[in-house]
Parts: sequence; structure tokens; C-alpha cells
Amino acid sequence: MASVDKLPPEILSIVFSLLFRSVKEDLIPLVDSQAYELHDILLVCRRWNKVACQTPSIWTTVYVGNDEDSWLRVWRCIERSGDLPLDIVFMSLRDDEVLDRVDVALKALIPLASRWRSLSLPYMVYEINELLGSTSLPNLIELFLLPISQEDEDYSNDTRVCIDAPKLETLLIKSYEVYFHNDQWPRLKSLEARGFWGCEEWLWGLLGSSQETLERLVLRRDDGVIDVNNQGLEEQFGEQINCSRLSALTTLEISGVEMENWSALRFAEMPLLKHLIIAQEVFPRTKELEEPVPTFSSLDSLSISTDMASDIKRAIEFLLPLAPNIASLTLHDGTGQHATAANHLLVPVLRRDEATSEPLFCKKLEELTLGGDCTPVDKLKDLVELRGSMIKKISCDGGLWGDDDQVEERNLEEHKQLLEWLEERVELSGVKGWWDGEC
Repeated sequence: MASVDKLPPEILSIVFSLLFRSVKEDLIPLVDSQAYELHDILLVCRRWNKVACQTPSIWTTVYVGNDEDSWLRVWRCIERSGDLPLDIVFMSLRDDEVLDRVDVALKALIPLASRWRSLSLPYMVYEINELLGSTSLPNLIELFLLPISQEDEDYSNDTRVCIDAPKLETLLIKSYEVYFHNDQWPRLKSLEARGFWGCEEWLWGLLGSSQETLERLVLRRDDGVIDVNNQGLEEQFGEQINCSRLSALTTLEISGVEMENWSALRFAEMPLLKHLIIAQEVFPRTKELEEPVPTFSSLDSLSISTDMASDIKRAIEFLLPLAPNIASLTLHDGTGQHATAANHLLVPVLRRDEATSEPLFCKKLEELTLGGDCTPVDKLKDLVELRGSMIKKISCDGGLWGDDDQVEERNLEEHKQLLEWLEERVELSGVKGWWDGEC
């Protein structure tokens, strides 16, 4: 085996670059990252130190940390990154002294603003906001405004951010408002907004400007209702907040305590929507809707989950007819209220069309994932018999149990045989029987 010491500097440099790239890809957003610690490769030997210092690509992530070495690390990155684009990452706050270091580091980075590719900031104070607001960021592609710690939220004293970033494509934001110079709203590809109602002016400004480009939209709220609407905003702020069709959207994720009147599914047309993820603690009522929820014919995967809502089964029955062509379905119930065979979440998927005896819903279903409650093994057999060779994979992280009121030893052989029968026909993942102590 050849010694690593014999690798040419060019190959060693490529190895270093690939290592840093893989770490960055695994730690998005970068505010969660400690990737600068990989610079410990400089300490391995003089040769590695020299090669690493001459590899600009491993110095392009500038970590503005909360330690005394932060300032030195910033300067090293500035000096060794060449002319490559920079990812600026501010680490979590600890005390007032950190803010002083941050101010010095930021003033050194501002002259390089044209090279900023991404900015990750877990807090916002007046001084930083003022500096950013007066700086042009012509090549900024990604912006993450996401508190990491309670200290970040406590020290933040400015929630309204105004920046000049016309090429911005990705925005992840929590508890802040973001606006853009001269109302030059960017055309986003990905927007994740946490902690919002859904009717904020800035949110609709971004949705309006990104109608033809937005591919991924995530709306999360942990302490209130998500009501996605712009009623009254258009008359007040004009066409910039008008959004009627998200023509490129492929992924929509909604998570919160309650979704008002299913508004997040019908505020705009979504003709290319392929992935819909809904995680709620309370599901909207399905009766007496002011406007109908459209059918999502292009939808390929649907995920419905809850840890608290007792009405998840009703939501499933409401949503399945709206997704006639899905190939993948995920159902997760953490309430424990649908553990009986007659009331299991799987029941709607087992319904037949009375005229044809074919599946009533999800006729193209290939993969099914069940989480939370245990699943009656007999129900899985019914599912496979109903759908035949169309169903390819079944995952049950809650385990299996018998259809009897009380699982007894006399059922053991029968249920094991059923499991073997299933394994011959579909790919099973995470499926274990009650005899393995799963249920």
C-alpha cells in the first residue's frame, strides 16, 4: 500500500477540498456547523500545513466565532481563499465581548462583500443591521437568519432586516422580517419561514416576486395558527404582494399548531407540486370550507403526521382524494388513539371502489410508511391483496400486532407465517412482530 506521504501535492489538495465540501454539505444551514475545526489538518505535519495553506477552497467558509481566536481565523480565511466566493458564518453568542469581536470581524469582511456567496446569522443587533443595510451584496445566493441558542434570541434587538441582495435564491428565516432595497425583491428558489402567521407583507413580497422560480416552500409555526393569505395587503402595497400561481413549486411543507381553513393548500395554484408534507397538532375542519381545496394531480408523495391531533384520520380521509396519483404515502400518529384495527390510520387506504373493487384512493401507491402506532399484521395482508404487485415497499416503525383483542402465544405461528407471506411479496423495512417485543 502506497504511503500517504508520497501523494503529490495536487492530489492531497483535492482530498482536502473534497473533505471540506462534504462537511459543508452535511451541515446546512452552516450556523449549525463547527467545520472550521477541520483546519486541525494543519497540525499533522509541515507538508500538510503547506499544502492546506495553498488550497484556497478550504478557506472559503469564514467562521466568526465566539472564541478569542475568531479574529485570527477570519484573517486567515481572507488571506488564503484567493478570489473564491465566501460563506460567512456567525456562530452563536455568549456575552457582550463576543459582539465586540463580531463588529471588528464584520468591518474587515465588508470590503469583500462582492464575494459573499452565503450569510448565516443567528442573531441581529442594531450595529450589524446598519452595516448590512448600507452594504451591497450583489452575489449573495443564500441567507440564513436563524437563532441557535436562547442567548441569540435574548441579544437580538432588531427584527426588521433590509438588505441589497438581488440574486438571493435561498432564504431560511425565523422571527425576523426581511425587506430589500428599492423593493427589488429577489426571485427565490427556496423559502423556509419559521414562526410566522402567513400574512406578513414581506412574506407575500417574496412569494409575489418568486412565482415563476420558487421550488421549495416551508412554513412553520409552533405557537399559533398558520393562515396563508394576503387579504387587504394587495390594496395597501400594490402588485408586489400578489401571488396567484407558483408555477415551479415542487415541495410544500406545512408545520404548526393549526392551519386556518386549509389556506396553505389553496392560496395559489401549484401545478407542478410533487411533495407535500403536513405536520400539525390540530387539523383544520373539513366541512363548510369557504373555498374548495384543489386536486393535486402531479403530487408524487404525501406525508401526514401528528403527535397530538386526534383528528388525523379525518384529515387523511380528506386529503387522499386530493392526491390521486401519489406513489409514496407516509402516515405518522403519535397520539395512540388509532391503535385499534377498526380505527387504524391504514383503514382509508384499504377502501375499495364499490363498482370496480379496485382501491378507492391512491391507485398508483408503491411505498407506504406507517409510524407511531403498531399496525395489525392482518391489515397489511389486506393491503397487499388489494393492491397486488403495484405496492413495492412497506415500512412500519411501530411494529406489528395481531388482530385479536389480546395477543396470545397461540397466535404466534399464524402471525409469523403472515409476515413470511408479506416478505415474499413486498420489501419490508423496520417491520418486527409483537413477539420481538415491539408492541
